[in-house]
Amino acid sequence: MSFLDEMLTNSPIYDDFKELMLSISRKLVESVGWEDSNKESDHVKSLTRYYALRWSCQWGDENCIDEAKKRFSQWKEAYESNNEANYWIAPDLREVVYCNGIRYGSTSEWEFAWQRYLDSNVAKERDVLLDSLGCTREMPLLEKYLGMLLNSSSGISNLDGRIVFTTMTNNPLGSSLLFDSLKNKWDDIWKLKGSNLPELTDLIVSSTKYMTTPEQLAQLKQFWEDHQGHLGPMRKSFKRAIDKVQANVKWMERGYEEVKAWIESQK
Repeated sequence: MSFLDEMLTNSPIYDDFKELMLSISRKLVESVGWEDSNKESDHVKSLTRYYALRWSCQWGDENCIDEAKKRFSQWKEAYESNNEANYWIAPDLREVVYCNGIRYGSTSEWEFAWQRYLDSNVAKERDVLLDSLGCTREMPLLEKYLGMLLNSSSGISNLDGRIVFTTMTNNPLGSSLLFDSLKNKWDDIWKLKGSNLPELTDLIVSSTKYMTTPEQLAQLKQFWEDHQGHLGPMRKSFKRAIDKVQANVKWMERGYEEVKAWIESQK
């Protein structure tokens, strides 16, 4: 599922793909609902609920989006009225609620989640909030988030920075922004992150997630040629990134038309 979503995100058939997948995820949501029907935890059901809601909201199901936004709004209002103790979001639903409250919300929701990250001393909660901040569809907010990542005094630690790389690349807009920043601001990034090669490697590799075209592959190879003096110690990781994009390009050349025909046959 994730592989096809990544491959088709920027293709002409992505809307048709989403509609087909929604016909499946909606049925799963109807089956498992948003809440457990009993007090006993069913791990398989919880996982099914998480993925069904995650994909349904991401692919644009209005009922899923409305429910996630409602729960986020209630959580925000409870906190702002000093009544948070009386409004609880189940841990297995927080990622879905936070992410989609931000994805389909405004600057207000993003800023609220950022402040909650700064205020929280619970590691898991901080991780979920960081992950969700990268869900926004607002480019100015993604640019701000990346700027925070590259600012040592922003409040995001080096360890947490690796979470930010991952969440930004789960967002096609964020992935594109990362690579554009690498190309256009390399000297600044190297000064800030050059001493932390694992984090810098994550940044580079993560930015290639949605690359599927020969043009993008050529840009990636050119980036290596331009900066291999700095990137030498990361040669193996960078080669893996190039190999992955090459595999994506080959898949699009060999498998895209077949998948397109199958999707069209399901209409």
